[in-house]
Amino acid sequence: MCLSILVATAAQGADQARTITISTGEYPPYASKEFVHFGLVPRIVSEAFASENIEVEYRFFPWARSYELSRDGMVDATAYWYYSKERQADHIYSDPLFEDVIVWFHRKDLDFQWKKLGDLTDYRIGAVNGYTYTPEFYALIKQGILSVEFVNRDQLNYRKLVGDRIDAFPETLDTGLYYIQSNLTPAQAAHITYHPQPFSKKRTFLLAPRIKPESAELIRAFNRGLARLIADGRFQQFISESRLGGSLPPIN
Repeated sequence: MCLSILVATAAQGADQARTITISTGEYPPYASKEFVHFGLVPRIVSEAFASENIEVEYRFFPWARSYELSRDGMVDATAYWYYSKERQADHIYSDPLFEDVIVWFHRKDLDFQWKKLGDLTDYRIGAVNGYTYTPEFYALIKQGILSVEFVNRDQLNYRKLVGDRIDAFPETLDTGLYYIQSNLTPAQAAHITYHPQPFSKKRTFLLAPRIKPESAELIRAFNRGLARLIADGRFQQFISESRLGGSLPPIN
């Protein structure tokens, strides 16, 4: 009888979801404490872990603090980050979580065509100080092939585009769509579109701190769950819903 109770208790314990804590930061529509599902990336992460019977609690901090908490083992993981050698020294990387796609946003009334960066020589290009662009982009500016106006905040490029003061600027696709949906009037938004050919792509990852011995298994569990999301189509479904405004905060 005692043996039966112990087995039943163990089985019940195995069925109970484990809860982990993940640090992240504000970067709508990818992550925001105000958003449904906390944004696109937490939704993907939560659903991947849920298939492994793991629940996730999110804690939002400034990005530098979010990283430090994970590095020091104060949380179980942090999302989401580009690859760097420095981060790899402190963390175990997951399989690629999400790919940031940077595209050219431009006015709809402009016949914007390009195959390579040199094709953009006749356009007035916007960019943001402090952002990282490709080496070729900077080289063509230095050579005088590209005419680029830099601003200190990406919001200014949307205003300049609406005001016909620039022709195009590179921006992460989902960030651009979110800004247009949430900050421009319908009349303004109707004048802006983007070219489908990516300017560049950057893969992002979930990171788990090397200082915690359970991190390797946690990343393996996440990778299994992520593979399921991709295989059953939910991964792409979440992306599509986010781009249609499905993660935006509810209207009170």
